[in-house]
Amino acid sequence: MSLKSLSRNKVTINESSCYLPSWPDKLIYQDVPTPQVKPGWSLVKVKGFGINHSEIFTRKGLSPVHFPRILGIECVGEIADTTDPEHLPVDHKVVSIMGEMGRKFDGSYAEYVLLPNNQIYPVDTNLDWLTLTTIPETYYIWIVAKPQAPE
Repeated sequence: MSLKSLSRNKVTINESSCYLPSWPDKLIYQDVPTPQVKPGWSLVKVKGFGINHSEIFTRKGLSPVHFPRILGIECVGEIADTTDPEHLPVDHKVVSIMGEMGRKFDGSYAEYVLLPNNQIYPVDTNLDWLTLTTIPETYYIWIVAKPQAPE
């Protein structure tokens, strides 16, 4: 899949869709319209994503997903368009995980993904995209959820 940069003026994006439970070689690579921002949601330009057991279960037909669906339950990227510029300014680095991404709404196996604002977590880091792509869930647990040390 191409994760190349696209102008916001482009009408289509590249993505990989799953049309029914199947093996990875049945994913369909195609152009689709760039998602349009709606109230309470922001558009993220995907710079990287992980492949999780969740997507494997979905491809095997073991998840309650309606097809066709763009899979992908986590990503790192930059805000491309936003309905919350105060907390999610354009071009800011972000991570996002789960929250029905790739299940109830299209996920991160695409160049752009439309996500609920409350599921997007701003990142202030100098990590390169490849490194950041390896840790979105870890980042969320340690920075956003702020677990308490055992007493």
